[in-house]
Amino acid sequence: MRILEDSGWDLALPARILALTFTDRAALQMRERVQKALASRAQAEPASERRARLAQLEREVQNAPFSTIHGFCSRLLRENAIEAGLDPRFSVPGEVDLHALKQETLDGLLRDEDPDLAFWPANTA
Repeated sequence: MRILEDSGWDLALPARILALTFTDRAALQMRERVQKALASRAQAEPASERRARLAQLEREVQNAPFSTIHGFCSRLLRENAIEAGLDPRFSVPGEVDLHALKQETLDGLLRDEDPDLAFWPANTA
């Protein structure tokens, strides 16, 4: 909060702050908490330029990148797909798809009798 208030009231600042967490729900909660704190501080101020700036910062936080780690990395790769050698339409598999992909890969290795499977730990599927 202090970085937002002490930044010289740079209204572009929220869009340049990266807040990462592990779940979409936690990212949403972080955004809501920052917005509520700014709104609360704005309400506590008498009508003034400071109050108006706090209210404006609260609105700008809506555009700030509160994200999951995988969401941030996906966005970064999408914005730089060509440089990363990726198809810009790539997708990140969900948990169910990821499990199926692991199983399909393991099945392929077993089918091909890959010699490296002798070192494959049990119960990893």
